[in-house]
Amino acid sequence: MQQNYYPQIKETFYKHFKGLDDPKYLDNERNYKIKAAEKAWDTLGKDTFKNYLKNEDYQSIVESLKKICSSTNLINWRDFNFLRTISADQYGLLCKKIFSLLFEEERDLEERIDDLSSFLEKQEAVTNSNIWNFVTYLLFVFYPQEHYFVKPNIWNKVCKKMDIKDPRTLSLRGLSYKNILTICQDIWNELKGSDLEPRDMIDLQSLLYVYSGAYDKLKRYWVFKINEPELWQMCKKLSVAAMQYEYGKENTAAVTKSRTKAEQISTGDLIVAALKGKDKFLGYGVVSEEFFEEKDLDKLYHGHFGQRVGLNNWELALDEPLFVEDFEEKYAQEKSPYDTVFEINEEGFELIKDKLLLKAMEKVEYRLNDVFQKGFTQNIILEGPPGTGKTYSALKVVEIGLGYSWRELQFHSLRDYTNGAWEIVQFHPNYSFEDFVRGLVAEPADQGIIFTPKDKVFAKMCLEAEKHPDAKFFLIIDEINRGDLSKVLGELIFGLEYRGSPVSLLYGEEIDEGNNTTRLVVPQNLYIIGTMNTADRSIALVDYAIRRRFSFFKMYPDRSVIEGFPGYVGEAVREKALRLFDKIQGVFNDENEDYKIGHTYFLVGSIEKPGTLEALGFKYQYQVVPLLEEYAKEGILQKEDIESLKEMESCN
Repeated sequence: MQQNYYPQIKETFYKHFKGLDDPKYLDNERNYKIKAAEKAWDTLGKDTFKNYLKNEDYQSIVESLKKICSSTNLINWRDFNFLRTISADQYGLLCKKIFSLLFEEERDLEERIDDLSSFLEKQEAVTNSNIWNFVTYLLFVFYPQEHYFVKPNIWNKVCKKMDIKDPRTLSLRGLSYKNILTICQDIWNELKGSDLEPRDMIDLQSLLYVYSGAYDKLKRYWVFKINEPELWQMCKKLSVAAMQYEYGKENTAAVTKSRTKAEQISTGDLIVAALKGKDKFLGYGVVSEEFFEEKDLDKLYHGHFGQRVGLNNWELALDEPLFVEDFEEKYAQEKSPYDTVFEINEEGFELIKDKLLLKAMEKVEYRLNDVFQKGFTQNIILEGPPGTGKTYSALKVVEIGLGYSWRELQFHSLRDYTNGAWEIVQFHPNYSFEDFVRGLVAEPADQGIIFTPKDKVFAKMCLEAEKHPDAKFFLIIDEINRGDLSKVLGELIFGLEYRGSPVSLLYGEEIDEGNNTTRLVVPQNLYIIGTMNTADRSIALVDYAIRRRFSFFKMYPDRSVIEGFPGYVGEAVREKALRLFDKIQGVFNDENEDYKIGHTYFLVGSIEKPGTLEALGFKYQYQVVPLLEEYAKEGILQKEDIESLKEMESCN
C-alpha cells in the first residue's frame, strides 16, 4: 500500500470543504449520518430487537429495517428491496441472522457476516453488490465509530487512486471485510495528528468518498430567492445571488436555515434566481464562488445584503419574473414555504431552464445572441422607428455575450483582450475608410512631415480578435446608414462576407521594425451590430451590395416594455404613459409604420430616481410633440391628427 496518500486526500478534500468543521461538510457529509445512527438505535436497538424476536414479531423488525435503510441516501432502495419480497416463512431466520450480526459480539465478526451473507445469496433477485451495501450499511449505521460502509464502486476508485491491492471479494465474506477494515485503520493512523484526523468512521468514510472524486462531478441545483426587483438589478450587475436578510438580523430561525443551505452550495452547482413569493423565476447561472460576505460597502444594496454566492455570469437574466405554477411542490427537496434557499432536482432545473429560454427568446437581444451563437451570421442591423431601443438592445447583446464585466471591456480602454472586448462608434456623412479602418496620419519628422499608416478601430479589433480566437468581440455601429458604407468599408465589404479570408488594403500598417502588411482578416469572432433609424429619410438607404452582407432585424414600438418598466414612481405614471402610447400608435397606418413613435419616448425615471408625471409631461411636450409636428410638415401625418394629440400634452 502506498504510504504517502495523506497529501492526495487533503488536496481533494480542500477543493470542496474548508475542513472537518466546515458547516458545509457537516451538513453534506456528517450530521445526517449521525442522525441516521441515532435513529437506528431508537428504532431497533438491542432491547427492542430482542423483544420483537421473543414475541416472534418479525414483521415489526422488517418494517423497522426498512425505516433505517430509508433514513439516508447512502443506500439505494434496490439494496434492501428483498425486505419487501422475501417470503414470510423466511422472516424469522433473516431477523435472527441480522440480530446476530449486530448484537452477538461474542461470536466472531467473520462468522456473523458469512452467516448472513450466505443466507442473502440464496434470495431471489439479490446481487452481490446489494449484499455488500446492505450488510456493511447496517454495521456502519449501528456502529459508526468502528465500521466502514463499503460502497463497491467508491471503494474500487479509492483503491485504484491509492494504488492499493483491493481485498474485496465479489461475494461478501467476513475475511474480506476485515481486510478492508485493516486498510481503513492504516489510513486513519496516518491521518492522526493532521488537520484531517477522523473523529470516527463517519469522517473516514466521508474523506474517502470525497477522495474518490465523487464531488468532482457532482452538481446540485438550487433556487435562491431575491426579495425585491431592485435587488435583482444589483445581482445581475455584480453576478451574485444575494440573500434577503440584512446585517444584524442573521440570528432569526428562518435566516439561520437559509444560510445553512446557502453554505452547502458548491462551485459548479447551478442556481435559479427567483423573486420572493412563490414560483416566480428570473434567471439561472453556474456558481463560481461559494458563500461569502461582501465587505465592499459600495457593492452592498442600501448598505445591506452582503451574504452572497458568486457566479461568473448569469447565463440568462430576465427583467420580469416567469411564473411556473406548482413548481415548488413538484420539484423542491425538503422545502418549507418560508425557505428562501432550497434545493431542487435536475428535472426541475431543466424545466425552468427551458421555460426561461423560451421566455427570453421573446426579447430581441436573446434572439440575436442565439443567432450569433449558432453561427448563422456575424453581421446584423437593427432597423426601426425612433425610440424602439435599437442601441439599448445592441448593448444588451454585448452584455449577454461578454458577461457581467462587459462594461469594463470597452476596447479603447483595454490593453489585455483575453476576455474579449466591445466598442461603439457612430457613423455620419463625413465618416470615411481612413476614420474607421486604416488611414494615413501626418507625423512630424526631422525633415518635415511624414504620412504613416495607422490602424483605426475596425482594423484594431480585427487584429485583436484574430489573436484571441476563443474570445468574443463586438462592434456596435450606431446610425450605420448615416455613413456612405461603400466608402467607409471599402475592400472590407468582401471580408465581411468571407470571414477568415485575408483582404489586401491600399496601404499597410507596420507590424515589425521595417516591415508592414496590407493584409487584414475579419475574423469569425468579431460580431458587428448596426442600428438604423427607418424614419430618417434625409440619408441614403443601404445599397444592395452592403445589404446582402447583413441580416436585418426589424424593431417595432413595444407596449409590453412600458408595462414592465420598473422606473415609474407609481402606477398612475405607467397608466398615463400607456394611454399616450396607445393614442399615438393609432394615428399611424401600414404605409407610415417606419415613422412610428417608439416606446422609449414614454419611459421616464429609473429604479434609483423614479419617474414622475411631471417628467413624463416634459418628455411628451418637448420630444414627442415636436416630432409629430415635423411628421405633419412632411405630410406623413395629418395636421388634425397632431392637433388632437397635442391636447393630451398635459400630464398633471
